Amino acid sequence: MLAFLRRVSKEGSECDLKTTFLCGLDQIELPAMPQRGERFAEDYWITKDKGRIAELIHQFGDGLGSVETTYLANRASAVVYRSGEIEVVGEDVVDCLETRIIDDMLALKRLEMGLWLIKDNAGHFDRAWIVARTTRGTIVHCNTWASRTSSADGSFEPTSFSSEELRIARSLKTPLPSYLGQSGLPTMLAKGSLRFQRFQYFLGAARESGDVAMKIAQYCSGLEALVSTSQARAQPLSVRARGSVAYRRARIVSRTSSL
Repeated sequence: MLAFLRRVSKEGSECDLKTTFLCGLDQIELPAMPQRGERFAEDYWITKDKGRIAELIHQFGDGLGSVETTYLANRASAVVYRSGEIEVVGEDVVDCLETRIIDDMLALKRLEMGLWLIKDNAGHFDRAWIVARTTRGTIVHCNTWASRTSSADGSFEPTSFSSEELRIARSLKTPLPSYLGQSGLPTMLAKGSLRFQRFQYFLGAARESGDVAMKIAQYCSGLEALVSTSQARAQPLSVRARGSVAYRRARIVSRTSSL
């Protein structure tokens, strides 16, 4: 089937394709909002309106199964979507969709970061879909973010956000997060990475960990990455070992593991 889609998608590959990205949010309670939803990051919307969600699902035709459709229509706390044209130049549609859905998910991870900066929460998503409408029919691609986040205390209870809190989270202009598969490196903590990128990386690891002690360790590492001086100006670790976050982290883990 994939080979067929690739043959179809090569026809007229240099063009603009109409696409729709769709993803459900869980473990979060959001306020009432307009039918279309609330906008963030220029191209994205978040909605709870059942009618609007049904319209978005309809665009995928038979590309969504009954389980996925039921989840998006009835079980997701909210749905994030983007509708618009994307440019395809010198590559087939499937490859383009594979790349674009990752960009879409990273934009959603940025919204997650904004919500977390407002208050600790366990809001997350795990699967997303994108559809392209071509002259030969529709092409649907899906991808997953294989993790389940939890709050700082390890719980999965939904956290409520007011309209003002959601507005602030939507307006925050934090950098797009990075992920290991995109970097081509064995670690995201390589030389040259930015402080906020390292902070996001540790924060993501903390939120995805089910072990509260390890959460604390990752939170501490993230704060250290955010406020630490550059390597050229920092003292050697051996000189400041007792004051380093590694030392404090080991103490915290040791204490919490004995609880």
